[in-house]
Amino acid sequence: MEHDTEFIHHGEMPKLLLVEDNPLHVRLVKSMLADVWPGAENLRAAKRLDRAVELVTTDPPECVLLDLILPDADGLDSVKAILAVAPQVPIVVLSSHEDDELALQAVKEGAQDYLVKGTIGPDGLARAIHFAIQRHRLDRPDEEAAELPNNEMVDQGPVAVLDADGAILFAEPALAQLLGRTMPELVGVPLQQISHPNDAAGWARVIADAARTPELTMRLRHASGNDLKVRIELNPLANGDGTRAAYLARYYPMAEVGTVSSGGVYAVMTEWVGG
Repeated sequence: MEHDTEFIHHGEMPKLLLVEDNPLHVRLVKSMLADVWPGAENLRAAKRLDRAVELVTTDPPECVLLDLILPDADGLDSVKAILAVAPQVPIVVLSSHEDDELALQAVKEGAQDYLVKGTIGPDGLARAIHFAIQRHRLDRPDEEAAELPNNEMVDQGPVAVLDADGAILFAEPALAQLLGRTMPELVGVPLQQISHPNDAAGWARVIADAARTPELTMRLRHASGNDLKVRIELNPLANGDGTRAAYLARYYPMAEVGTVSSGGVYAVMTEWVGG
């Protein structure tokens, strides 16, 4: 089974729960995970939603891999049921059907990703799990912020996930609103493509400087045609070998354009490389 050459080292396997009643699919997922994470053969699995709810309640995993068709559940009810008892646990839906409408609905209900079985490579699955965990942590305010007086949350600016080359993989809707754009106009677009030409060199310096947590200021092109100056804080996400795999980017506008509001994370469906 071939690997994605971009993501070979994944470190230690996170604590996972596979919710799947098809024995063939269970073996397939375990086999793929075992290719990148030793010991994945012992992956916890549940055949029914009621058992999955019990497990995430008593011993929460770091991520749930969830089939939507189970003996006691059908469709998005399983996503809702798990998040109702364990909102701190990210969910990656594993479906047998490529359904864009269902995928978007799953994300709206709180799933972090929607992936189609049979079109996946081991490293693609590991990458999806890794990003799902990271994105879900961004969605949830930390304990310190939650304890602020009157439940006031610190406005930290919209967040996006960039790949190692600067292309936007995931973004909060607030980022699109900040730039006066739609989400499809941002997702998959390199940061340099929507920035002032004279600022493109800043990203090259970020990539070259692996010794520190990077920060840069860029002029991003608003849909109106005007440039919006923003400070971007980048938190590198590393592969198991220490190389940078992606960045969590937070945007601080230095000039106001419209109103920045918070919202749920929009996720472009992760590509599963054929195995």
